[in-house]
Amino acid sequence: MMRSLVLVLLLAFPALADPGARFADSLNARRKADFQAVCTTAFWTSPQDSAADLFGQAAGKSFTIAESGRLQEGHRMVVVYTVANPEPVDEIYVYFVEGMADGVDEDQGHIKAFLEGKAPAHLVLAELPGDESLDEAGRGLEQSAEFRLFSEDLKAPLQRSSHVLEGMSRGVVLWSDGTRTVAAYFHRPEDRWEPYEWSTTPSNRPLFVELADPEE
Repeated sequence: MMRSLVLVLLLAFPALADPGARFADSLNARRKADFQAVCTTAFWTSPQDSAADLFGQAAGKSFTIAESGRLQEGHRMVVVYTVANPEPVDEIYVYFVEGMADGVDEDQGHIKAFLEGKAPAHLVLAELPGDESLDEAGRGLEQSAEFRLFSEDLKAPLQRSSHVLEGMSRGVVLWSDGTRTVAAYFHRPEDRWEPYEWSTTPSNRPLFVELADPEE
């Protein structure tokens, strides 16, 4: 009986079956349980750009979101929402996997890699898997002029960790003193890791930058 009722509701209100519509409707109505139900646990509890934070921001304000476009490849989808208060003020790009919201990021490189299945929707640098060969490459940089320049404000002892995005043969090595962090981004054109960018404000974006072909 319950299954038949659900089917009738979905046929009568097709938006209920669409995860993009459910995401917007539940956020606009400030229905926390319904909004959380359309988000993965990883997205809801993420240490950065979490769904819980998004709902918390909405709870104390009057803005609404409305779908303005979407891209889809198989079970992966990116929905673009216009944020209005009441006039349009911003856009957010929400990543869906198999009908569940799993991340948010406006970076076009990340969007492309996600839709191609090369990168996850929910991406936190420190949560990517480690790699011994990348860690060795990072250790080798610690005597370089670049490392001394970018880490001069960090205080010893430093903790080093390496993290790889296998789908793109990219990786990042992080050095932290517990307060500040320096990152070196690597790619693996053949069988060895090579650094291509440094940052004192680590983010996902450098993982998706286009690199020039060395033969050009």
